[in-house]
Amino acid sequence: MTELTVADLNSPTALKLKEINLARLEALRRQNDQHTLDENKTAQIRGRIAEVKKSLKQLGVKLDQLAPISENDDLKTPAISDQGLMAVDDDF
Repeated sequence: MTELTVADLNSPTALKLKEINLARLEALRRQNDQHTLDENKTAQIRGRIAEVKKSLKQLGVKLDQLAPISENDDLKTPAISDQGLMAVDDDF
């Protein structure tokens, strides 16, 4: 796979893709936190989370700097501060 250049990663399109994928990651993690999900649905959501995280990593997002959604969240959720992205886990 071809690596993206610094110019690519800072393009308006890449920045919008980061924003979209961060929002998607947060939504998926919230879905995954529902206690009513069966094992199959949980596995599907976790697979989607892994794909979104892979895309974010390719877009230059440091997943270990994403902020958690709550103290009980074992899958960390993204947040955007005034200084840029903040984060928490890189496992997928």
